[in-house]
Amino acid sequence: MFACGSDENENPPNPNNPNVPGTPVTDDKRIAVLEECRVKVEELNNIKKLEEKVQLIAWLLQKSEFQSAGLLEGNGVYAVFTDGRIVLFVDTPKTNDPPDGGRKRGGADDGSRLKDTSGSMELPKSNRVSLYNGMGAYFGDNTLAIEKIVRASPSQFIVERKTASIENLKRVGGDGVFYMFTHGGAGGIPNPPPRKDSTFVMSLWTTDQVDIANEIAYRRDLDEKKLAYMFSTFDTDKPVSHYGITGEFINAYMSFAENSIIYMDACNSNRTVPTGVAFRELVLNKATNKKATYIGWTFETNEYMATQASQFIFDRLLGTNTTGSGATTIPKENPIQRPFDLAKTFDHLQSKGWTVCANGATLKYDTRADDDILLTPTIEKLEIDEYTSLLQIHGSFGSEKGQVTVQGVSIAVADEDWTPNLILCKIPETGDGSAGDVIVSVHDLKSNIVPLTAWDIKLNYASDDNGVRMEGVINLKIRADVHPRRTKPGEAPAVPEVEDYGPGSGFLFGNSSNATYHIGGQKYARCTLQPCVSYFSETPLVKSGTVPYLRLGVTQPSVIGFYNWTPDRKTIKIDFLNVNLPDITTTHVLIEYDCPESDEKTEHHLPTGMTFGIPFDQSLDIIKLEIADNYNIRSGSFSKTIDRPWNPCDVSGTYKVLVTWDLVRPHFEPTDQTPARMRTMDGD
Repeated sequence: MFACGSDENENPPNPNNPNVPGTPVTDDKRIAVLEECRVKVEELNNIKKLEEKVQLIAWLLQKSEFQSAGLLEGNGVYAVFTDGRIVLFVDTPKTNDPPDGGRKRGGADDGSRLKDTSGSMELPKSNRVSLYNGMGAYFGDNTLAIEKIVRASPSQFIVERKTASIENLKRVGGDGVFYMFTHGGAGGIPNPPPRKDSTFVMSLWTTDQVDIANEIAYRRDLDEKKLAYMFSTFDTDKPVSHYGITGEFINAYMSFAENSIIYMDACNSNRTVPTGVAFRELVLNKATNKKATYIGWTFETNEYMATQASQFIFDRLLGTNTTGSGATTIPKENPIQRPFDLAKTFDHLQSKGWTVCANGATLKYDTRADDDILLTPTIEKLEIDEYTSLLQIHGSFGSEKGQVTVQGVSIAVADEDWTPNLILCKIPETGDGSAGDVIVSVHDLKSNIVPLTAWDIKLNYASDDNGVRMEGVINLKIRADVHPRRTKPGEAPAVPEVEDYGPGSGFLFGNSSNATYHIGGQKYARCTLQPCVSYFSETPLVKSGTVPYLRLGVTQPSVIGFYNWTPDRKTIKIDFLNVNLPDITTTHVLIEYDCPESDEKTEHHLPTGMTFGIPFDQSLDIIKLEIADNYNIRSGSFSKTIDRPWNPCDVSGTYKVLVTWDLVRPHFEPTDQTPARMRTMDGD
């Protein structure tokens, strides 16, 4: 994997070489020469230093079987047989120690995203994930760690790990994710005279060793430069010769699904020189409709950085929060992460310094999408309009319409209500599908789970209006997404803030809310209004019943209320609450006697509106429902007494209200497995 490459170098053939381009080389002779090359490389300490590479080139130029040899820009060496077949000698570092005394490349490698092209945010059209390992025992098998990460995803990926053999690679087709962990060599190879230009060759190491049988089996692929010869490490630190696939091989045999991610985890796999760009474009064009995303390294990387970066990328793309294995482990975030798009993942990767090797090689990606690149849908937050039961799902979902479920119940979504970043759907007000785990699925790709939490609140209320009493229970339902969210990986989670419309206004409760009532008692007063003595009384007809929540445009007994959240989502404020009974028959009696002319008694039976309600002082009269760390609503009470005279001779009347509530346990509260949960641990 870990090889160097070059830009468009011009290394002309050795004028002292007696052989000219076009001279054939027999299979037996080629095998013998390659074995001599192996011995020479081992003799030169595996050509780790520049002077050792120069010595190898000088030796190669003396071999009559080669028409040219030279130094690839960086650390690699190439040689070209007289019949045009290419040999690459590549470096294979395991750690992030800088080669050649700490050489570091310039600032041209800054950044991660190479360019934007046409398209839009999408998900892979295939759930097949193929992981190819070209490494032997000398290096760890990074595909094991990535398989573990992918299998931990709730999405139903079909994951296969395979050896990076020529035959396996010839069968690549339709993968949603193609990942290859191997050696890579690249550079400009001079063309035979009279041409003065060079041809860029990108070669990816396979597990197939060079021998007579393979020379015969792959003769045509070798002659057509679909395969090259490569020297690198495999089972030991001693170099051996294997075949490597080239761009011509990929063009001839391989294809990928639409919107796929193609991750070539190899040195030099994402060169930024024009011919390197051409190689990348060739690979992207092999995806259906030419829509894909390509990830690779600009120069020589190493096992440590490659495994660190790739495991992190797949973990954050899938939100599996799975500890990796091999050369490194991925730190687990607390609270756990949700899936993120590739752009945000790369930003976080860069902030950790895991996209640049010690020699300056940079992990970059190129995409045929304008916006975010996704491996699975991801929910950022939920919002619910309780009155209409309209659920808003915010996140990243791709443009192809999928499915929404709430606690396993499928929810209908109109075509026009599905957009890449927002889904609108009406859910039941009560019962199945009214609250619980919300999941967005596209094909077999499932999002993270975000619970829509619900509280069924019973407020015991009572009022005393100078002796006329009204009491009952107000049943309110509140649903909300109370888990904090991250807008990008690695940041401290925060609860989505909502606008506070209080006092006296706010969010309406849902139509499933209602109130019971019981009315009784009597108002009574006596006073002297010279020269008469007067008695006043009001007696409502004793009555009980249930009233529904407010129906807009309908005049009938009802309950209505407004609520608001505090920004930290730890308190629900009920800013307005009213149980309205417009037609209660009340007996009104006025008796006057000791009057100079006559005594008089009047009695009326009239429909009178009766109401239990708060507030009285909008800035102070607010019912506050406090939410504990376990999402229980704590028990509590609210009481208030105000002056309320009710007849001509009563100046000291009062109106008293009392509201109490017991502890309310939530339904479908966030848990430690909710990315992220509401409360974080100390220090997180």
